[in-house]
Amino acid sequence: MPQLVEPERDWVASANNPPWGGSGPYLSLGSWSDGYRFRRIRTRIDLEPKHSLETIGAIQADVVLGRAEDLAQTVADLAAKASRKEIRAWSEILGAWDGSFAVGEIAPTLFTAFWDAWLKRVAQARFPSVLVSMVKDRCGSVGRRILLGESVDWFDEKVDSGAEALGALDDALQRLKRDVGTRKSQWRWGRLHTVTFDHPVATTPALEKLLTLGPVETSGVTGTVRAAGHSIAEPFVVTGLSTYRMVVDLSDPAHGKATAAGGQSGHPASPHYRTQTDLWLADDYHPLLMDRDDIEQNLEGRLTLRP
Repeated sequence: MPQLVEPERDWVASANNPPWGGSGPYLSLGSWSDGYRFRRIRTRIDLEPKHSLETIGAIQADVVLGRAEDLAQTVADLAAKASRKEIRAWSEILGAWDGSFAVGEIAPTLFTAFWDAWLKRVAQARFPSVLVSMVKDRCGSVGRRILLGESVDWFDEKVDSGAEALGALDDALQRLKRDVGTRKSQWRWGRLHTVTFDHPVATTPALEKLLTLGPVETSGVTGTVRAAGHSIAEPFVVTGLSTYRMVVDLSDPAHGKATAAGGQSGHPASPHYRTQTDLWLADDYHPLLMDRDDIEQNLEGRLTLRP
């Protein structure tokens, strides 16, 4: 089993990536993330000489995508060469972007639409059409290397990879026009990247109003520390996220903090059915009290059961 004992760096982290780095004597089978989340966590940890609950909470809320940091300027330079004026306008937006998938940004939408279109073209170069949708997201490493100009024997020698990348930009524009709209204001990330906390019995409009939370805008994407993956069938709509967040100082475990998407109660009539939704959206926390004295001082009521 992979192990790490008393590391000199004084911390350990994992974010769905191979915790041993992906090489060496350990079993490498399975589905691992590309490592961008882990690298961003490492960067944020190294920024502070000493951490607190607040600084660790800020890491959990981080929405900078490492892939965007790597490639945004490259895609901006590519957009500047496009024949369409609409795409050339993307160059300034992407070139000034720091890779943050915040709700008020347009750049995340442009980058995400391009990246999806680009991976589709990369996959089509080697796989039959029936498999493209299944394998394209596994082509990220190859797609990145090609964009960065590294020598990768992937496309047919008659195919110009630069022209393919420009074609992906055009594909992205057409997709946004078709599925989202023609105005830039419609491409704001938060407007598209929404989350709805559905209830399994909310089968009528009345029950949806009573039981369902959302839709609400939320930041992040697959690959950011604040993970919020979106649907392929419903473009940009969130389908996977961190439903529970917790930060604890192990020298004082009785005063940790946590947040659950939704609320503490599963009963829609309870005042705590949806109380943590706003906390979750704001990347905030509530006290996770463990000591009896603290709990007693914060009671809202007491239920006594008698035989």
